[in-house]
Amino acid sequence: MSNIVLGGGGNDIQASNVYQHFTAALPNNKDLLFLPQASAPRLRTFAQTWDRISNSAPFRDCHIRMWESLANRSYVDLDRFDGICLFGGNTYDLLGTLIETGFAHLLVQFSSDERPLLGISAGAIVLGRDITTEGVASDPDKNLGGITDLTGLDLVGGYNVHCHYEPSEDEDLSEYSIRHNVPFFAIPETAGVTVTGSSAHTLGPGEVHLFRNGVQEVLGSKASVTLGT
Repeated sequence: MSNIVLGGGGNDIQASNVYQHFTAALPNNKDLLFLPQASAPRLRTFAQTWDRISNSAPFRDCHIRMWESLANRSYVDLDRFDGICLFGGNTYDLLGTLIETGFAHLLVQFSSDERPLLGISAGAIVLGRDITTEGVASDPDKNLGGITDLTGLDLVGGYNVHCHYEPSEDEDLSEYSIRHNVPFFAIPETAGVTVTGSSAHTLGPGEVHLFRNGVQEVLGSKASVTLGT
């Protein structure tokens, strides 16, 4: 069973297969921790992000709890949850908050205990080796907090993640893969990637694109990739 699910973004309809895969991996209680720090409070209010997730059809059977602050949390606080959802928004804001509060280490431990972890857009990008793929986006996030360490949580086997992928980005993404010498998944809003140990699998219906050393590979639904190769 996959414990990490990466979603390319998009609305509930576009990402329905990704969300259904994640919720199906949750135990019967489906106690879900929702973390909106990529979005709130800079892009929208916490109340607005709560409305977004609590009214989302794919999560209607989950018991959702939202934390507005990640400060002074311990792993004991996470023990009651069956899964965690890292919401989308500004990638720099999210990574900065995770590092500043020390919550990044808790997420790594949560994942190592094989509990389901869903990253949506910015939430998926921070789970990669670093977040530098965000700078290649057609509409990149602004680093308003001025963070300088762009190291991610590295939960994708040394790969990076690029979300909201569009074919018009191919040339820039190929150049990026050569320049940075790091493989990465480019995930459109209609697709996702699951990660279990050293294996990754794609979720459709959209096609995931894998970039390695300037070479682009198109992965259809249910394709498998051995990470680290």
